[in-house]
Amino acid sequence: IINYSSKIINDLNDENKKLIETYPPDLIYIYSARSAESFIGIIKNYELNALMTQSTVMCISAKVSNIFKSHGWKKIEIFNPGDEILKLKELN
Repeated sequence: IINYSSKIINDLNDENKKLIETYPPDLIYIYSARSAESFIGIIKNYELNALMTQSTVMCISAKVSNIFKSHGWKKIEIFNPGDEILKLKELN
């Protein structure tokens, strides 16, 4: 039984890029190393790195947070699965 699958996203359409540029996120939740690498690749490919590294990235593990650290992110938090809302309240 397959209960979860994912597909790597490599592209960002113009509408979504403009939305990110106009309303950069305060928080970004990342749940796996694969998602972290994909996300960082999109950010770099679409020249959003300077903008997006100002956001706080919420990582599910130290392994994921280390990926962001190695790419120059400064605002990194680690959360426990299921505690996303609690962590969000702590930061606000």
